[in-house]
Amino acid sequence: MINSSKKLAGPFIIDLKNKFQEIAGEDQLIDRSEFRNGLEISNEEISNRLFDIFDKDKSGTIDITEFMKTIETVITGSDLDKIKFAFNLKINYLMRYHKSFLIIFLRS
Repeated sequence: MINSSKKLAGPFIIDLKNKFQEIAGEDQLIDRSEFRNGLEISNEEISNRLFDIFDKDKSGTIDITEFMKTIETVITGSDLDKIKFAFNLKINYLMRYHKSFLIIFLRS
C-alpha cells in the first residue's frame, strides 16, 4: 500500500484510480451525487463535508488529481495533516450542534 518513500504504491493505487474511473464515468469528474452514491455514504451531511474536502478547487467536481492527493494526505500525511482532515470533517457538526462551544474554543 505504501512504499519506503511514504507514497501510495502498487495495486492499491491502481485500485484507487479504477474506483475513481468507475464512479466518475465518461467525463472523469465526480460530482456531489456521484461521490455519495459511488462511495455508498448513507449520511448526507458527512458525504457533503467529505466532498468539500476532496474538492480542493471548489469547482463542484472532483478530478483524479484532487481525489488522489486527498487520499494520499490522509494515508501518508503528517499528524498535522490528519488532524486538519478530521477537524474539517467535524466542523459542520460542531457549528450545527455546539456553536457556542466552538466560538469559545476559537477565541481562546
